[in-house]
Amino acid sequence: YEKVSIREAQSGELGWIISRHAEIYGKEYGFSHEFEKYVLLGLAEYLNAGNTRSCVWIAENNNSPVGSIGIVEKGIKEAQLRWLLVEPRARGLGVGKKLVEQAIVFSKQQQFKSILLWTLANLHTAKFLYESMGFGCVEEKKGMMGGQPHVEECWRLDL
Repeated sequence: YEKVSIREAQSGELGWIISRHAEIYGKEYGFSHEFEKYVLLGLAEYLNAGNTRSCVWIAENNNSPVGSIGIVEKGIKEAQLRWLLVEPRARGLGVGKKLVEQAIVFSKQQQFKSILLWTLANLHTAKFLYESMGFGCVEEKKGMMGGQPHVEECWRLDL
């Protein structure tokens, strides 16, 4: 955990985020290329906005990326947490917690009043992390993700 550093994403690393999301979610949950498209379009929107109140970070260990997270401005008072990913080899080491902590600190610095995120009901480890960090589920809806029907959940943290 101490050997993991968090830094802003550098040129080329948004491609890594897209690739790793597609590969990991494809392998672990059977998601189709539709999920890769979803991540790609979200990151393209982030880049096109050029917003200083939004940021993407990489978790790094031994000069190798082991995770990612982003905060995107959704309004003057609200941020959205996106693209949380921890490499399978780095799970259980506190990487996810460190990434979410970075996102919360940044959101407070930007004077957001709340952070929302969307996750899937079957992502139990992620939901446990969000709950431990003070987020609570505020909405559920049926939807499609990665070419499959899922229950989507919206979680919120008031800052």
